[in-house]
Amino acid sequence: RDCLSFERGGFDMRWITRSDTTTLGQTLIKDGALGPDAFLWFAASAQEAAMARAFAADQDIDKQDRYIATYWK
Repeated sequence: RDCLSFERGGFDMRWITRSDTTTLGQTLIKDGALGPDAFLWFAASAQEAAMARAFAADQDIDKQDRYIATYWK
């Protein structure tokens, strides 16, 4: 897995990667519990992005606290 690691004062990044046959969207739903000050950045296929948007809505993550992008269909 290729994950960039860096440190910034007051900033903690957690990568959510899939490790088996589950999709990235399924992994987000299963392992993606976010704290109150979290920002969600998610990019994947259109279907996976739809799952992430539904997850964000279910978790009451405001639009200014998330970036969900579709990079391929």
